[in-house]
Amino acid sequence: MHRATPDAERMRVQVTAGSPGAIEDAGAPMATDLSQKTCPRCGKDVPGWRDHCLACGYDYRPPDLSARPRDASHRSSNPVGVGDMVIGGLICAVGIAVTAVTYNDAVSSGGGTYIVAWGAIVFGGIRFLRGLARFVG
Repeated sequence: MHRATPDAERMRVQVTAGSPGAIEDAGAPMATDLSQKTCPRCGKDVPGWRDHCLACGYDYRPPDLSARPRDASHRSSNPVGVGDMVIGGLICAVGIAVTAVTYNDAVSSGGGTYIVAWGAIVFGGIRFLRGLARFVG
């Protein structure tokens, strides 16, 4: 003897109930609201129990008010962004200083080699910009 699972029983009841859309939406919960509503965006008819328009995706659910935009006070309380900006700025400044000092020394001695600390300059600049993006965003 074969016993139907609760999901299979619900599916059979739903399909045999003859409610509009039961065959196309067999995986959806049984519709209790058989009314139709018109989508304000595209004008198509949508079953009353749907929470979005099938044609254009318009969402009928109310917006989540708990996700409020951040205010300006959030910026001052973000030490990660500020810390990255300070560290990145210092690393970049050290790279520029090493380059300037060694170049000046090479020029004053009548020629020679000098160090271009491009790694420190680029790394510090990137870290500074990432910190700035975290601070602003």
